[in-house]
Parts: sequence; C-alpha cells; structure tokens
Amino acid sequence: YYRYAMLKKEQGREVLENNGGVSDENLTPIAFNLVKAGAGATETVDATYVARPSGGEMTVIVKGARVAEIKRIIPKGGIIDMFLPIYFKQNWNVLKPGKQGNISLFQENPNTSDFMAISTHYSVLGEDKKLGCLKISIENQLQNAKWCMNSKGILIDLVVGEFRVRRVESEAKAKALLK
Repeated sequence: YYRYAMLKKEQGREVLENNGGVSDENLTPIAFNLVKAGAGATETVDATYVARPSGGEMTVIVKGARVAEIKRIIPKGGIIDMFLPIYFKQNWNVLKPGKQGNISLFQENPNTSDFMAISTHYSVLGEDKKLGCLKISIENQLQNAKWCMNSKGILIDLVVGEFRVRRVESEAKAKALLK
C-alpha cells in the first residue's frame, strides 16, 4: 500500500490532497482513493481494479465537485502511477546509467480530469552525489519529469515542467515554505 497527504498551493489557494493505493506485491493494481479538499469544494475519487486475461479494467468513480464514472483498460504489467517509485525500488539493482525502459502508468490527465493508462518511457541519467540519489528521466504524453531518488524509493528531488519539489528535513520547514 502507499499513502501520502500533501498540503499545497494551487492558484494561490491551499489544497489538501490525500492519496492512497493498494496493489499486489508485483504492483498489479487493486484500488486507490484520492481526496482533494480546498477552495470551498471537495472531490473524492474511488477506483477498483478487476483482472482480465490481457491486463485489467479500472473503474473510477468521482464524487463531489464533479461526478463521473470512468472505466479504463490497463495493459498487463501496468501499474498505478503512485507506485512508480516502488517499481524503481524493486528494480534498483538494474538501474544503472544508460538503462532505459517502458511501463504503462494509470494516472489522471490534469488537463481533462480523465484517467487513463499511458505508455511511459524512463531512462537512468546518472548519480547525483551531492543529494545522494539516482537521476531518472520519465516521459509520457502528459509530462516530462526528472526524478532523483535513493535506493529506498524515496524521492529527494522532483522536477515536472516548471515545478520543482525537494524533500526537506522537517515538516516545520515544509510548512514554512507555504507561507
């Protein structure tokens, strides 16, 4: 399972995002939940996965600020996007500079608020000795990102488009950045 809670600013407003997911040990999806609260509205997303011979089907139910029911196919070997750090952790011994691969990620399209499985390419760029992490480029039709993560699967530095997120030493320091 994977869970995170993040307080962030979007368009000058604070938004609390709670996200959690469950998968098998091989990262085959089981379910996920996402709750976004802020700016006077709350949106809840609940999704469940049913295995099929060639992959599976994810049913996503959205309630709150918008309402929708979405059914999407996930190809065999596809995972929920929040488990990508775990995928890299499980495959850490083969992540050497120059290593490249592809994986199908089930994720939300921020432009359309739709969910879909997206073919994603990654390549290992090298080690950042100063931060103590491995630099990985991640590319798909929705985003190009640069991650720097350690062997425990912890993201130390993340750049997506014009946004950058860096792990800080304490919650107090993170909250101070929001002010």
